[in-house]
Amino acid sequence: MATAGFGVGAVGRPRSVRPDVTAVLALLGPAMVIRTHEDANGVVARLAEVPGISSARLDTASVGPPSPAATDLVWSIGIGRDAQQLSVRTAGAGTDDALMTALDAFAKVVAERMEHPDGPVAGHDFVTAVCHALRGSLTSVIAFSSFLTDAEEGGLTEENRQFAEVIRRSGDRMLAVIDELALIARLESGELQLDLALVSVRELVRTVVAEQQPRARSAVVALRGEEADGRLISCDRGRVHQLLTNLVVNRLEVATPGGAVVLRAAPARTGWRIEVTSSGPGHPERELDQLFTAFHQASNRPRTGTPTTGLGLALSRAIAEIHGGTIEAATTGEGTTISVGLPWRRPGER
Repeated sequence: MATAGFGVGAVGRPRSVRPDVTAVLALLGPAMVIRTHEDANGVVARLAEVPGISSARLDTASVGPPSPAATDLVWSIGIGRDAQQLSVRTAGAGTDDALMTALDAFAKVVAERMEHPDGPVAGHDFVTAVCHALRGSLTSVIAFSSFLTDAEEGGLTEENRQFAEVIRRSGDRMLAVIDELALIARLESGELQLDLALVSVRELVRTVVAEQQPRARSAVVALRGEEADGRLISCDRGRVHQLLTNLVVNRLEVATPGGAVVLRAAPARTGWRIEVTSSGPGHPERELDQLFTAFHQASNRPRTGTPTTGLGLALSRAIAEIHGGTIEAATTGEGTTISVGLPWRRPGER
């Protein structure tokens, strides 16, 4: 068993493949806000819900190591009387490198939060490093699976070629998760440099609405824009375009078929106010504070349809905040409205 105080180590590293790395990465968000041992135990317990993991525990180090089965993974967290050990047992033959990297990420974030529960939410550099490591492996998986799906180059039967295509699509989705997670980390840490210019919000709204019409038609939802004229805003056009796109896509996912999604923009006293409203029952009040949390999946989201990363609204919040803006959600009897406030210029900008 590894005994490094604040570092992370592991014993046992079997070589078979386990799915659902995303499920482990989804626990990074809750782990970032651990403040008590109870918080930590609650988040760790959720590891056992991940397919391929049969149990997960956080114990005081004094209880000794778990049984030395080949599928036991153990991390040492902290030193001295407060030392803890995270024990994870995987089901079946073992753990692949991708899941191992994700578990390492989870263990280190838990260690950071238990060591500094009242400090700022840490882990941006680490998340970036983990994303970089996973991205490298996934790029190879996608490249080789694409080669195999090529009818001329792959030399596979039609059935096996379909299997390879499933691998490629799954890799693309995971790559989207990793890229968005890395972007959020860079935005929240202030490392990302914005390409500021004077931009027409009115034109941005028209562009996003036009681009998302095919998705709206597929969802049987009417999508329209309502934009007023107003002065130009100083912002990163690409990032604000991404913000508005994420908001519209998110609302289309939960809108009632036959309903509507409206993207509104109007100048206000200190900048622009942008709202996206979807028809339907709306989100429960208790979930509104969680909407902008990474990997959050709303309870009213349809169980069928295109898989999503659960990062769109978290990324939108990061983009709004790096521009000095705000984002919030409110539910009425007619649905949920997400509102964004963007200032004319970023604070401190000349």
